[in-house]
Amino acid sequence: MDRFTTYLLAGMAVLLATAASIAYFSRPQEAADPSHSAPPIPSPARSPSPFSPPTTAANVGQIPVSPGSPLATPSLLLSASAPTSVVPAAPTPVPWTPVNPGQVQTLVYPGFTVVYSLTLGNPLVAQYAMVGGAKPKRYPPAVAVKTPNPRLITAAGYSRAQMALGSSIGLYFGKTSVPNTELMTNIAPMAPACLQGPWAQFGPLEARWAGEFGWIEIVAGTIFASPPTQVGGIVIPVAFFRAYRRSYGDALAFIIPQTASGTDLKPYLTSIATIEAATGMDIFPNTLDLSSREQVAPAVW
Repeated sequence: MDRFTTYLLAGMAVLLATAASIAYFSRPQEAADPSHSAPPIPSPARSPSPFSPPTTAANVGQIPVSPGSPLATPSLLLSASAPTSVVPAAPTPVPWTPVNPGQVQTLVYPGFTVVYSLTLGNPLVAQYAMVGGAKPKRYPPAVAVKTPNPRLITAAGYSRAQMALGSSIGLYFGKTSVPNTELMTNIAPMAPACLQGPWAQFGPLEARWAGEFGWIEIVAGTIFASPPTQVGGIVIPVAFFRAYRRSYGDALAFIIPQTASGTDLKPYLTSIATIEAATGMDIFPNTLDLSSREQVAPAVW
């Protein structure tokens, strides 16, 4: 066999091998066996929150607000937008979720400020401080607000409870300031046993604490079921809260259910964070750290 024939046969062999390789790799692949396929990875489920996110949030404390805002007050703000800060998780669960307060109005009276829900016909929160020194000589004129008839409260079997206590306001702002605490914007329906029992203890305590500590700030308000409970044409809170802050940098907090009675306040001690979880409000947001907000005081001051 001559050299040309040898080269020709070798070239043909290379071509045949290349064609066979192309044909093999170009054929359709077999479908994978579904029994051996990897199971899909589920997306991680989000743990449900024990508290429904509030549609509105009240921030109680020294919060900067726009000067032109109709809700701008020295220490209270109720915003119709979503909360801008995350409420710390409550150390113990509460059986209430923040309720939508609907239309609200902020009212400034001599010595105290109230955020009132026109929709619920109840005060949401009142704030005041008991401290010596010069008081403002002028206050904004009282704004007329449409409120439920006071007779509906007694007709439903409840008593009229003040959020900002007249005894405390009058002690520092004079007798002429007391009638404002009796306005319906500062009044919530409360069971008589609750009003005459634990709620009645706060007035004397506030007077004593203000004298002992020289300065004390109080935030008090209502807690509602969701949906709110209505009796005889009025909305009835399911519980009430009071929170205190003194110059030592610590706080004292209470949740008083409508069913509460007696004079012992210790069973109703709670944390600021628990109140925030039940109401959707931020209480003393710029003055208490997270650990203080979640702490339950071991005893009443």
